[in-house]
Amino acid sequence: MSRLTAEMQQKDSWCAVHLSGYLSSDSAPALEAAFDQAAADKILLVFEAKTLISSAGLAVLFDLILPVQEKGAQVRIVEPAAHFRRVFKMVGLSKEVDVFEEEVQAVVGW
Repeated sequence: MSRLTAEMQQKDSWCAVHLSGYLSSDSAPALEAAFDQAAADKILLVFEAKTLISSAGLAVLFDLILPVQEKGAQVRIVEPAAHFRRVFKMVGLSKEVDVFEEEVQAVVGW
């Protein structure tokens, strides 16, 4: 499996973290570093087409997203594959984070 890349891009009043590769507990430091660099209260997690997630990777998402939300940040997920949408719904992530098909939709109202 390809290693995870998490590229953070600072926009006007928000940040976009583009994920590509395999998110697992072993690759979590790349995503953690991107979250640490995010200098905004609005963060988009953009899933590129070749992103895969293990069950431990789901735990990583919860462990990163929930604490920043508790501090008042907004996190939105963009462009996950259809099967990720189903998994996010099953594990309750989509109750905590809004999920959008396109980045343009996600930033409306920001």
